[in-house]
Amino acid sequence: MNLKKELNALEPPRRVKLIEDRGEKLFVTNDDNIRFEPPSDKVTNDLDLAALAARQDAQSQRALAQDMKERMDAYRAGEGEGDSALRSAARC
Repeated sequence: MNLKKELNALEPPRRVKLIEDRGEKLFVTNDDNIRFEPPSDKVTNDLDLAALAARQDAQSQRALAQDMKERMDAYRAGEGEGDSALRSAARC
């Protein structure tokens, strides 16, 4: 048995099987037979809501990836342009 006490997130939509309803928490297992206890307000059987959550998550992930790329590009473009003193200070 693979029991997880703490799980940060599953990529939505992810099907889980309810083992036991414990009120504020649910005891569930996923297709990989990993068992965990998510808060009941974080699990839904509404397929439309699950699809919406998946779309919003994908959109957020794309926006985050784009922001990280832009920041890295800006950092790389700034290398050797006066920020060497800042990098030197950060090493101290």
